[in-house]
Amino acid sequence: MKKSKMILLLVFLIILLFFIITWRTGLLELWSKGISSIANNTEKYSDEAGYVLDGSYTIQIDLADIQSNIGKELYNDGRHKIIVEWINISGDSAEGINIGFRSFGDYSTDGATLISGVHHITNNDRSFSTLLTAKLIAKYKNNQYDGTVSGVAGLNYKSGDDFSFNINPVEALRDKGKVELTITNLYLNIWKKK
Repeated sequence: MKKSKMILLLVFLIILLFFIITWRTGLLELWSKGISSIANNTEKYSDEAGYVLDGSYTIQIDLADIQSNIGKELYNDGRHKIIVEWINISGDSAEGINIGFRSFGDYSTDGATLISGVHHITNNDRSFSTLLTAKLIAKYKNNQYDGTVSGVAGLNYKSGDDFSFNINPVEALRDKGKVELTITNLYLNIWKKK
């Protein structure tokens, strides 16, 4: 009986030591909050190295089969990814198509990176803002439609964020055709140790 109590006490102490070490090193917060734990830690990390990426990124969405568009990759470099998270169509009204993109980044105790349509800005040690840098153009047949911002989010996910656009390609909505979406000005957010 005494031996089992000693083993139980030893296991408890090991678990307690594990939690103390992970809490003190920041691993516990990193595991629970992900990228936002790095971005919000303005004492240890800086976001000044980020920049707008050159190039354009294109996908095709099928208005005849809306669900087939979910998960399509707009961007993937092996470490970062942007996919179509959701798409809503409200007919050929002023709203048209509302499409949301989800960004996935990379993070560790050394820092974090996120390629997104959003620049996450540290204004001072306790204030943050977001700026949509991405621009969307939709093409259908010989017509081109500019996207307008419908939503920008903070670092709401452990691994990233999301952003969305409204477009109204009237002819494509009527035909239930395939629309080519091109996004430019993606932003590489970089948080690195000071």
